Amino acid sequence: MNVRLALLSSALLTAAVTSAVGQPVLRLAIVDDSGSMSGEKIALVRTEIAAILHSSPPTTAQPFALITFGSSPSAVQVFTDIQPAVVAINKLSGN
Repeated sequence: MNVRLALLSSALLTAAVTSAVGQPVLRLAIVDDSGSMSGEKIALVRTEIAAILHSSPPTTAQPFALITFGSSPSAVQVFTDIQPAVVAINKLSGN
């Protein structure tokens, strides 16, 4: 397996895990959802993640995982369909 990390902003780290033959296995976003992210910052993060999801929607074979953190990490949310993933992304509030 290979892991590719991309720091898209100071609050958003994405990772793509691929198999040895290059097939995507999992995409992951780790998002700072703390109070320091309120307003424009969290709106930008929501926009960036939405663009990623719309360009390559999650599927059973290639799920999308979301981890948020403030003062502590949240549970990992794993999505195999775009609609629930978009709902979760829209709930990011920077609080």
